[in-house]
Amino acid sequence: MHSPNPQMNTLSKEQLQEQYDLLRTEYIKLLNDKDVLLQWGKPQLEALYNTRIGYLQIEKLQLRLRIKALKRKIELVHAAINQNKKIELLKEGIKILNEQLLKIVNEFPFTIEAQIKDDE
Repeated sequence: MHSPNPQMNTLSKEQLQEQYDLLRTEYIKLLNDKDVLLQWGKPQLEALYNTRIGYLQIEKLQLRLRIKALKRKIELVHAAINQNKKIELLKEGIKILNEQLLKIVNEFPFTIEAQIKDDE
């Protein structure tokens, strides 16, 4: 039976053993590199990402919440105007809405942490 590599037929047993040892050593190095990357590199990169970019995502989400709250306030004002209600009555509703928004924003970091854990 012919080997796919003609050079293999001409190599001595010692040369084949040397190649085998070299390949085995390289394979072990690659396995070690993989373990290092998974056990150390990945957590380090995630921490670096969270410190450099993660806070921006939190700010972005907080801004989205604020925008939704402001849109809701606009809707309430429009509804009051359309129903000829006094704006003073509407201010109480806006105050309650602000309190609810503040509660959501204060709980927000825990929500982000839970979302990150879910993504893992």
